[in-house]
Amino acid sequence: MTDRLAPPALEITDLSVDFAVEGYWRPAAKHLTYSIDRGEVVAVVGESGSGKSVSSMAILDLLPTTARVRGSIRLDGEERSEEHTSEL
Repeated sequence: MTDRLAPPALEITDLSVDFAVEGYWRPAAKHLTYSIDRGEVVAVVGESGSGKSVSSMAILDLLPTTARVRGSIRLDGEERSEEHTSEL
């Protein structure tokens, strides 16, 4: 049973990832919002090029320095997006 008072294990709000290409920002993932409670299993499904890998890499802070991450990434209720060093 999920503790309704506890924050989600992972909460993503309005996550967008862009890459700098030839002086312009090119979107790779736009405005993703979802949450995952403790004990939940989630599958990220979508067409090729829809941003599945890029958004997952943004959550794990594994993007190159040419990436810009916007939005909120909260792990156990704590904001993590401020720790991302990949934003230009």
